[in-house]
Amino acid sequence: MNSIYQKITISDFKIFSLLLIPSILSIYWHYNNTQLPVADATNYLSAAINIYDEFIKLNIYEFLKGLYFERSWRPVIFHLFYLPFLIISKGNLLFAIGALHTVFTFLSTFFIYKIIKLKNGSYYAALLASIISISSAVLFGGSTVPGFAEVSLL
Repeated sequence: MNSIYQKITISDFKIFSLLLIPSILSIYWHYNNTQLPVADATNYLSAAINIYDEFIKLNIYEFLKGLYFERSWRPVIFHLFYLPFLIISKGNLLFAIGALHTVFTFLSTFFIYKIIKLKNGSYYAALLASIISISSAVLFGGSTVPGFAEVSLL
């Protein structure tokens, strides 16, 4: 009888621990960072703050309108990813930025792991995914490489 639930083994725990390394580094970095982001992230954050303000004021019509029509200078939805973390943290910008970055770092690491795992073993894939994800190109995509938002969206 096949079950959709499988036992979690020690090897699964080791692989998951390897995959968490970039996210833990992201948490540590944001714990010590006290600056707001620059460039595109500022535009996404300001759009999210505008929507969050309408939510706090309980202006439901403007909140719903903001979900669909509030945009930064690029027509993307990245600002909507900030919104749940702003609501959870009651508007704490540094928490929202750090939490979103950590979630996207984990997602990037996980997807890189799944891609590498197609041709390699699980340990090797987890180790490579962690190494790739702590590189500045993935962890802090910037001016010379695609931005973090673009990397996480891919």
